[in-house]
Amino acid sequence: MLGDVMIEFVLLMGISALFLLLSVYVKVNDKVLSGVYIIIASLFAANRDLSIPDTLAYIQLFENLNFDFISMLSNTYMEPGYIALSILVKFIFGNNYKILFFIITFFNMFLIKAGVYYFYESAFNENGAFEQKRNIKYTIPLVLYFMTYGYVFNFITIRTGIAFSLVFLAISLYKKSKVKSLFLYVLSINFHNSALLMLCSLPFLLAKKQKKEALYYSWIALIIPLSVIGYKNVVINLFFTIVNKVSFLASRFHAYTNENVIVDQKGAFIRLAVFIVLGFVGLKSCDNEQHYYIIKTYLLGLTIFALFINLSIVGRIVELFLVMIFVILAYRLNFKKRKLTYGLVVISYLLYFVTSNLRVIA
Repeated sequence: MLGDVMIEFVLLMGISALFLLLSVYVKVNDKVLSGVYIIIASLFAANRDLSIPDTLAYIQLFENLNFDFISMLSNTYMEPGYIALSILVKFIFGNNYKILFFIITFFNMFLIKAGVYYFYESAFNENGAFEQKRNIKYTIPLVLYFMTYGYVFNFITIRTGIAFSLVFLAISLYKKSKVKSLFLYVLSINFHNSALLMLCSLPFLLAKKQKKEALYYSWIALIIPLSVIGYKNVVINLFFTIVNKVSFLASRFHAYTNENVIVDQKGAFIRLAVFIVLGFVGLKSCDNEQHYYIIKTYLLGLTIFALFINLSIVGRIVELFLVMIFVILAYRLNFKKRKLTYGLVVISYLLYFVTSNLRVIA
């Protein structure tokens, strides 16, 4: 069974890499290419191996669904948005969980594609490069997203994946329509509560662009001593002291007591080192206001990760902050000169996450 999961995963990653190469180096209709890639990824998600973590739990919930929304909310820990979506799919298509998984991945990838368009449009308007709209290669950001965090978001942490896609589109739409952006953000919270953390990055969205690179480099350098504080559990101990005094929070974090917070510290510090390197690469690739917002959001997530490096749940939650750097990397790969060193960085970036995701399903 485990072998089947690995074969499916490696095959999907291989197909993803092929689509990336086609988009970068071959003159093809990228709208068609990206559409085919979304469908392939969705089909893999629909026909996933049942031994993939959390799959059976989602299937069991779907098969036990009734159409009493209020009753279902009171009998499950899952958010109302996900329950409503599941009920709607079951009402229209019947008791077929494969259709649910297909729709979720298709929906997520479509939102990512739409968000990329609005991020790029903002960059074009700022730089006066309107003619570049004709050269957008959506397959590049879709593959970078999927090969890094997108696989986990669409195969394991499904509700977090939907929440991120909605938040991503909300942020990309902020300058164009604040009302739509707010609506999407509120909607994202109804799929996973972790989306509330993205409120922390709101001041960055409202602030004017900052091009003082020394400030960002100093911030990145500060991550290292902060990780030492995190390693000593200084912030974690303070966190649990506060949480245990609030009954609602204490019940929510009961499974993450001080005795159970230690994770694979070597793996966590390797992950931190990779994130720091990506921070430098992303910063060097910034050339518009949206990119600087993404970098600030990324560094905020990295700061939280460093301070709570021994708390496993935080590593999963801050993914909402860290994942967005794929937009900057994809933008440079699409529109800038593709130097060999940059290509090697992107390849290393993908290989790290592919091997990391493989360990998750193993």
